[in-house]
Amino acid sequence: MSCCHTSSAEERPVTDLEEERLRAASHAPDNDILETEFHIPGMHCIACVRRIERALAGLDYVVDARANLSNRKVRIKWRQRDGQARDLSRAIEREGFEHAVLQIGEVARDPGAETHRQLLLSLAVAGFAAANVMLLSISVWAGADEFTRQLFHLISGLIAVPAAAYAGQPFFRSAVAALRQGRLNMDVPISLAV
Repeated sequence: MSCCHTSSAEERPVTDLEEERLRAASHAPDNDILETEFHIPGMHCIACVRRIERALAGLDYVVDARANLSNRKVRIKWRQRDGQARDLSRAIEREGFEHAVLQIGEVARDPGAETHRQLLLSLAVAGFAAANVMLLSISVWAGADEFTRQLFHLISGLIAVPAAAYAGQPFFRSAVAALRQGRLNMDVPISLAV
């Protein structure tokens, strides 16, 4: 599974309409406090959670920011008189995450369904390749002659290299995205090991 998937979100001009939309999607548990919830589909690990929470906590008007990794949401409580909702959105964008504002209690539709399908296909390819390489290995160690052993090693390599290249793509993409931002994540050492 990829981690810390990032986007190249550019700073876009923000209008008062966007501020109004973000405030309208917020809930007011207290007179001065607003609670805004964002769905962040690219949040995949605890490092992503920490980055998002740290970026939001850096805004002096944020009272509390809690990211939930299991449902990929972040809930922010902030003083509405001291700050702007659009700055919350910009803080998440600066960390490289795509996001969408949610009405409190709203369930986000799963934009990662295609990603899950791709991960399942990668797992199937890796499993199929591993089973075949293991079958060839048993034949090699069961007493095959030198020519047959070399042939089976060559066939195993021809199966393993493309399978690792295909099945490892989620790791490779995430590692490249992290390195482009000058950061390390758990997918960098995984990619190097593969």
